[in-house]
Amino acid sequence: MITRDQYYNIIRMYYSFLVDRYDFTEVTYKKNNSMLYDLEYTDGKKIISISYEIMGEGINIVIFKVINGRRSGYDDMNTIHLNQIVKKLYESGKMERFHEEKQFIKPYEQPDTELEKEALKKAELLSYVMNLEDFIINLFTRQVT
Repeated sequence: MITRDQYYNIIRMYYSFLVDRYDFTEVTYKKNNSMLYDLEYTDGKKIISISYEIMGEGINIVIFKVINGRRSGYDDMNTIHLNQIVKKLYESGKMERFHEEKQFIKPYEQPDTELEKEALKKAELLSYVMNLEDFIINLFTRQVT
């Protein structure tokens, strides 16, 4: 089983593009229960939560909108899961470009574990989505084009 610090080190390595390229800062990570590790990044307008359920479905990425200085609720209209975004991109035909260009994240080192492979895969997806800022904004207003 992976420790909390090992998880945070993996996330910091593969998601450093949020800080380097998009001027996000790491939010002090929460001390969740022993079955959930969570690390968040914010740019003041959005909070990106990268969590790992040890006995669950692996890494989950959720984008929260910041409203009046506060993070939106987990499943309200101002929150979207990366999986939902990817589904909408497939439906709109915008994922074809991702598969053609798949060189968004250059890892510092190749992933060794299944968790690192999943972290890299989702980092690549998130990086692609971050380049589609208008698409994310439209998702938050539910006006997907």
